[in-house]
Amino acid sequence: MSVNCGGPSLCAHCAIQWAYKFSQMEGAKDKAEHYEALAKQLHQNNPHEQSKKHQLDNFASYSRLCTHREEYTDGVGPWITLKQDKFWWGSRDDWQNPNGHKEVWFPHITERKVAVQAGGWLGLYPRLLSEYFDVVYTFEPDPLSFFVLTQNCQRDNIVKFQAALGSSHGMIAVKRNVPDNPGMNTVVTGGAIPTFMIDDLNLPALNLIALDLEGYEEEALKGAKESIEKFSPVIAAEHGERRVGTLMKEMGYEIVGYSGHAETVFVKHA
Repeated sequence: MSVNCGGPSLCAHCAIQWAYKFSQMEGAKDKAEHYEALAKQLHQNNPHEQSKKHQLDNFASYSRLCTHREEYTDGVGPWITLKQDKFWWGSRDDWQNPNGHKEVWFPHITERKVAVQAGGWLGLYPRLLSEYFDVVYTFEPDPLSFFVLTQNCQRDNIVKFQAALGSSHGMIAVKRNVPDNPGMNTVVTGGAIPTFMIDDLNLPALNLIALDLEGYEEEALKGAKESIEKFSPVIAAEHGERRVGTLMKEMGYEIVGYSGHAETVFVKHA
């Protein structure tokens, strides 16, 4: 694979490709170590790249926190995860075990054109859904989790947003509550990360909404009222019976099952 852009020195894009190539070499100790050496050479040789120093340093910092998992879920893999994360296995098993998401959700989905999934976390669910849906829209506000998500979701039919979902537009910040479980991050008002509504997408179809937002599911669904009214998607929400049960009933939905360790599945009344 050629990674030279043809210029007098490597551009930032090529440097990232070289970093990945180095990380695959036998005997490579650490991806970040090779990348930092290359980034240093890049800046020494090409002063025009100095303005990108912060961006490159961030890449090296985030990469240092990642690890490679040579494992497959529903035939998809391998995966990039965070070294500190101790709960990857739980979400993986929630997808593929008996009474898992795939087994419980899919019989109620009549078409698989568009899915909206949030929070995107490390990219496991949007990547798996992309095998079955024409397009998947995923939202993940945390910068570190989003970095990992982009590594795992390198498919054209996954549209990725570093943003939150809600019932109105605004700006939020991420609160990292449990260091070894980024899936339990929450959001607080203020900050630099935007909040969008599902209705903003003006989708041509919507067959599934899958939400695990640590208590923010109701706000996300309020921001999807027009889309839900128009398309009647299957809705899966973490602790949905408790968190969004009343809202779902008002929208004409009923509970048809439970999946994984905590998801409630709703469908529109016939």
